[in-house]
Amino acid sequence: MLNSNCSDVGGCGPGSPRSAGCGPTSPRIRRPARSRTGTTPASARPEGANEADVTTFWQALYEHGAEIVLAGHDHVYERFAPQKPNGEPDPEGGVRQFVVGTGGAAHQRFAGPPAPNSEARNDDTFGVLKLTLHPTSYEWHFIP
Repeated sequence: MLNSNCSDVGGCGPGSPRSAGCGPTSPRIRRPARSRTGTTPASARPEGANEADVTTFWQALYEHGAEIVLAGHDHVYERFAPQKPNGEPDPEGGVRQFVVGTGGAAHQRFAGPPAPNSEARNDDTFGVLKLTLHPTSYEWHFIP
């Protein structure tokens, strides 16, 4: 778990206290074989979304083979295809991100068209993300 409220945790950039847990001395995360399953409705960031700089987190997670990033701050559901830290598609080695802030607070609205790597988004349904983790794959399902 990483707190992306960078000003509250001493910063998020290279060499910051927060980035220390994501660096080269962190335990290696093993990447299993991919499973491409899932169901959801079909992004731009929601109105009022925090634009904290978490590039250092993404780079470290990508370099260490992370498979999934879960975020819950924005009050929407959005799923991104596996991608590099700069947002470019990377179907073989990228990190898939789920934004699931749909647990009961008022919804935010998306501002503008979907981001290039967005696969699904919903800004008007409460729900949860069910992840099923297997030794070499994972499955997901957004449950309204």
